Amino acid sequence: MLDDFQHNSALNPDRVVRPAVPTDAGRIASIQAKAMLVSLSAGIDGELDPSVEESMDVAQMEKAWQEAINAPASSGQVLVALEKEDVAGFAAAIQGAPIPIVEGLQERGSEIIALEIDEGMAGLGHRSRLLSALADLAKRDGMKNLRVWIVAGDGEKIRLFQEAGFGPAGVKRKLEVGPHNIIEHLWWAKF
Repeated sequence: MLDDFQHNSALNPDRVVRPAVPTDAGRIASIQAKAMLVSLSAGIDGELDPSVEESMDVAQMEKAWQEAINAPASSGQVLVALEKEDVAGFAAAIQGAPIPIVEGLQERGSEIIALEIDEGMAGLGHRSRLLSALADLAKRDGMKNLRVWIVAGDGEKIRLFQEAGFGPAGVKRKLEVGPHNIIEHLWWAKF
């Protein structure tokens, strides 16, 4: 149960990770929309087609996050990082499907589907706190690994997960985003 879950910063009591509440959904959607554009841009040669940004419906994203936040905890976790009382970033994870072609990923694992920080809050440790909280929850729930899909070329995300002990799984997927083909690589860490 997430109701009693909270990750506090040892160095700054104004920096906390807690379960998201429905009123956080608007801020989560706003952070996600901006971060998606940055990540997608890193994954292509040249400029991101304007139709990609035009197709983002932040109101619909907010509604989807409200539903995810209100879903039973067994469906996944949505966490927010706070800077004082402001949502500085968020993370979400679900139970990942087994990947039989990668040794270690056949076991139960938690898949990080989002870990984003408001660009004005970067460098304050929020990403690391969110990742640590997701790892703690995954271990508590009996998961054996954490995994995440990262856009090829997103150096910032690659560095974050590499520094946290993740490595490439040797699996990739291609996503069609507007007129672009985006390649994502699976990264993972075993407990």
